[in-house]
Amino acid sequence: MLAAAAVVVALALTGCTHAPVPVTDSGTLSPAAGAVHQVADRYDAIYSCMVDRGLPITIENGGYSYDNTVLDQGTIDATFDTCESELMSSGEIGADPLDDPAYLSAVFDDLLVQAECLVSHGYPVDEPPSREAWIDSKGAVWSPFDAVADGTVETLAEAESACL
Repeated sequence: MLAAAAVVVALALTGCTHAPVPVTDSGTLSPAAGAVHQVADRYDAIYSCMVDRGLPITIENGGYSYDNTVLDQGTIDATFDTCESELMSSGEIGADPLDDPAYLSAVFDDLLVQAECLVSHGYPVDEPPSREAWIDSKGAVWSPFDAVADGTVETLAEAESACL
């Protein structure tokens, strides 16, 4: 279960679903974006370890996929947990930034800026939850791009182009 939750959150925060990487008005990465990339690198290392351990998973778009007729979730979760623990022990990865409320608060700030941008460009944006609720969910309960993603792929691409 932990691995599944981690995949959802990692995807949400790395721009592989509907939460694009935060940038500033000048087009440079925002302060939180560096941490977003650290999260992506962290999960890439864990997923690579899982492959090295022989799991037939495919690493793609900041996450992974697998054939559930070959692998069960328990095997994936146990391998994820083992790889995470070993990589942390060896110093190859640090603690999960998703456990850091300050990191999540900074990402939330960036997403609020993206929400303002979307609204100013005429895109729908769902009401954000409270900062505390968003942090408690580790970013899983809201993205400014959620309502836009309910439309077409083209609309989402246009919105991302306008507000990233």
